[in-house]
Amino acid sequence: MFNNIIYFVIVLLVFNMSPHNRDASGPLLYNIFMTALFWLLYAFMCRAGFRRLIRLYERGSVSGYSAIYSRLVFKLSVSAIIIFCIDVLSFNLKGLIGAIPFLGGINIFQGLSAVVLFMLYLSTMWYFAQPAYCKIFGINLDKKGFISGNIRFNIHVIFPWLLLSIVSDLITYSPFTGLKGFLERPLGQIGFFVLFLIIIMIYIPVVIRYFWGCKPLTGSPKAEGIRRFLSGLNFKYRDIVSWPLLEGKLMTAGIMGILPGYRYIMITDSLMDILTPPELNAVVAHEAGHAIHKHQVKLTLLFLGFFILVTGLIDSEYFLIFMGYLISKISPQGMTENLSVLFFTAPLIISLIIYFRFIMGFFMRHFERQADTYAALIINDPSPIISSLEKIALLSGKTRDVPSWHHFSIRQRVEFLLKINKFPGLVKRHKRLVHSAYITFIAGLLLISILLYVTPVKKYITGSLITFMIKNEAKGKPDDIGLMMNLAMAYHGLERLDEARELYEKIIRVDRSQADALNNLAWLLLTSESPEPDDIWRGFELAQEAVNLERSPVFLDTLAEAWFLMGKREEAVRIIEEAIMLDKGNPHYRRQYERFTARVFKGL
Repeated sequence: MFNNIIYFVIVLLVFNMSPHNRDASGPLLYNIFMTALFWLLYAFMCRAGFRRLIRLYERGSVSGYSAIYSRLVFKLSVSAIIIFCIDVLSFNLKGLIGAIPFLGGINIFQGLSAVVLFMLYLSTMWYFAQPAYCKIFGINLDKKGFISGNIRFNIHVIFPWLLLSIVSDLITYSPFTGLKGFLERPLGQIGFFVLFLIIIMIYIPVVIRYFWGCKPLTGSPKAEGIRRFLSGLNFKYRDIVSWPLLEGKLMTAGIMGILPGYRYIMITDSLMDILTPPELNAVVAHEAGHAIHKHQVKLTLLFLGFFILVTGLIDSEYFLIFMGYLISKISPQGMTENLSVLFFTAPLIISLIIYFRFIMGFFMRHFERQADTYAALIINDPSPIISSLEKIALLSGKTRDVPSWHHFSIRQRVEFLLKINKFPGLVKRHKRLVHSAYITFIAGLLLISILLYVTPVKKYITGSLITFMIKNEAKGKPDDIGLMMNLAMAYHGLERLDEARELYEKIIRVDRSQADALNNLAWLLLTSESPEPDDIWRGFELAQEAVNLERSPVFLDTLAEAWFLMGKREEAVRIIEEAIMLDKGNPHYRRQYERFTARVFKGL
């Protein structure tokens, strides 16, 4: 499940960042044919891989089949992502979808079409995986039940994105321009996403329960025993439901919902069948431990952290500048648009994998350990939770020694439970570890937010990066006027004014026709804290020289400032009026006009 979250995020990220070539008329048949051909190639890979696994299983030539199965599913899932990227970037998938009459231009339809195509690839894998899965894990389930069960299980991964896309489209096509403008800004997007996450986390359990077909557990002595046990813990919840995951044949349990009124404890039928009442109590105590320790809320903040990271990177100038610089170094002749998209998307995908597999993975593993510990302590005996874990390992394909990025292996979990029974002090040490790690994460998230969203910090980083790149380029070209000008302007933007002034002076010594250098040096002289009369006069001469070369509104603004500082306010007003006529939409020139005229009237 958790791997599929990463897969769907990557798929949607690549699809949304890909170029949109609406001209799908030319190679239409070719693109459709190649997409179908790659799907057939993928089907052949799946068929060959799982047939080989079944032969190994039947010969009994190796051990650890569940681990081999998991690795094969992972490899084929990654292959599905690669083929999907080929469809998008080589066969104009976005253009094909966009060319569909009436619906093609709607964002939600485009994204949903991409998800359906990727789900087709996964369904192909599940089709060929079913025989191997049933043999290795000892489950009797037909292909239809296996595929539909996996699709239904993945609906909750897609559902929040689907709702978010629908709401975003409604806002986009609404007449509320102020709201649309707010949501176009990074902070607006984060605020909207936070509100959306809160609503989803509260209400989605009711919807997911419906899609999964969960029904209340009633009429069973085991179910009534679980209810009495939770009542004794004074644990609040909405209901205990049967979880028909793969028709109830998967041995697992779960909890969803952050508020008691919308909280469901889910148990599959097969788990109910194999566990004794004390073991079932231990399992539901484990699930209750997740709620007691607020793990779902903390995981929501972890998801929010990833959204903050990705949104900040996409909107940050220095990320775009740095990636553009790398592209120019790797391919001086330039890249095709599709290769550029891959190049820009790759760091985001790498960030996603690192974030989920290592940061979220760390917390998820230790949250599971915390829940195990809670179950052992609340029952005052680790034996029931240990025996339930061992039974699951024994009856579900001997998975005792197979860890995942989001769960410790059953062996590791059992060993820790035995340790805390022998050394109770480990419980507090583990709690401190989790709390200190989470505080460190929050502090790191705040630091990253400052780097990505605080304007002065962004401006400084961007300027420093530009300065570094220009200086690096200028090493072998010390007299290149263009590079010197770019570096001077970078220094100017970083307010390293002495270095900027030195470079502007050097430029105009080499070439007096550089109007930008003349103007910028004039502006530096005129806008210093307390300009000396000589600096004002020289600034006036430089500004006049720049205007003589090019009568642009920027240069006229500098000349008007010089006239104003020399006490010639009428001249300043006349010049700034000319700048306004050339660039009517610039509010700076309007403010300058008001400043100059206010002094004129005051003088009268």
